[in-house]
Amino acid sequence: MKIIEITGIPGSGKTTHFKLIKNYFHQKHLNVYDVHSIVLLAKKFPFSNYYLRKIFQRNNNFLIANMLKVIDRLGNLRQPYLTKFIANHPDFVSNYITFTAARSIPEPHKIMTLEWFFNTASVYGIAEELKSLDGILLVDEGFFHRIIHLFLSTEETLVDDKVLAHFLSILPESKLVMIDAPLDICENRIMHRGLPRRLKGKSDGAVHTYLENCRTLIKKGSMMLSDEKNKVFVINSTAKIAAQELAVLETFCQSDNSAINKKMFCF
Repeated sequence: MKIIEITGIPGSGKTTHFKLIKNYFHQKHLNVYDVHSIVLLAKKFPFSNYYLRKIFQRNNNFLIANMLKVIDRLGNLRQPYLTKFIANHPDFVSNYITFTAARSIPEPHKIMTLEWFFNTASVYGIAEELKSLDGILLVDEGFFHRIIHLFLSTEETLVDDKVLAHFLSILPESKLVMIDAPLDICENRIMHRGLPRRLKGKSDGAVHTYLENCRTLIKKGSMMLSDEKNKVFVINSTAKIAAQELAVLETFCQSDNSAINKKMFCF
């Protein structure tokens, strides 16, 4: 199963393009899954918190008290896959919890980022389990996107490049479709439809800085991805995607030629 991720700053048009691309692939009779559909395909098996307890012992801080509450919200189906992820990557999870605890952001924000992290890890576990499926997993705000957003806040400076590279190293092999749009257009869109939860109550200046930092980290992160494993496809969301451009995207998404390395198209 090939993984195609959609990313971009808030208001760039990710969901709109996700629907366009998904519909196009369906019309081409390709097997296309989204996160909801692969969760439904996942097998139900008992949840064990053995590995979670091991992580708790190594991270004695306030986050631990909220961990099980966060994990409960994942639901019975996703929890075992989170356990599997933690079992396979204990140091990675422990490092993230330690990093989060030390951040200079409000405690509710720390808990919220922890929830995003576990949510992403559980879906990652399901995707790994189903990687033998024939088809395409199309993810709106996928693994790359969520890891980038774990490090964004209005209270902090940009995360260190080495820290970002460390956490991006866990990403599965994928194709990244980056939706690009002018900052002012994105600001107008999110002001019109309503601010994301973490930006509610923030000043216009804080929102603008957040979007600027988001764009910087997305572009920086995309350049950090392994050339041999990942490819990046850029779409300008101010232009309508024509059938010809979708056909180029289809070829890009299905290509297995590692010699292509990082391949970029700008419309």
